[in-house]
Amino acid sequence: MAGKSELFQNLRSGAVIRSSGANENTVRAWLRNNHLRLSEDRNVPGVQPRYNLADAARLKLMHMLTTRFTLAAMVAAEVTNEAANHIDVLSSAELTRLDGLSTSSPQWIMVLGSGDGTLRPEIMTAEVVRERGFVAIEMFVDLRAIVRLSRDALLNQLPDPKPSLFDLPHDF
Repeated sequence: MAGKSELFQNLRSGAVIRSSGANENTVRAWLRNNHLRLSEDRNVPGVQPRYNLADAARLKLMHMLTTRFTLAAMVAAEVTNEAANHIDVLSSAELTRLDGLSTSSPQWIMVLGSGDGTLRPEIMTAEVVRERGFVAIEMFVDLRAIVRLSRDALLNQLPDPKPSLFDLPHDF
């Protein structure tokens, strides 16, 4: 029997874009104009691109940065691309958790606007953030929460039969 993680791999663009909350034309503009990085096979001629949970999380983060934090799309794409490797690792850990092969995943926090006056993201564990304290001008984004929000939103876009949200592990 296939694991639950397979639901979040090899996906078409429609479900992934809808799960992000962004408009399809907006996402296409982010990809074309702002060089947002998604699936590796997106630009391969003759290949229908397929997406996964990490791609959905990148789009969710991009949407959040442009709407809630009101960052310009180019800046938001740079920040999202900087976080891409961490999102990939967190997405893989979440998929492993879904199949019951692990019980937890790391919690990484992306900090924007640290004391250097730029929006260059710093990504650190939650423990490090707690130890170093907070600065009033900083913005914090929990990347693990972004991956889990994307997982839940994506699940709502998938065709039946699918597991209920209540069948997925939640530890927060």
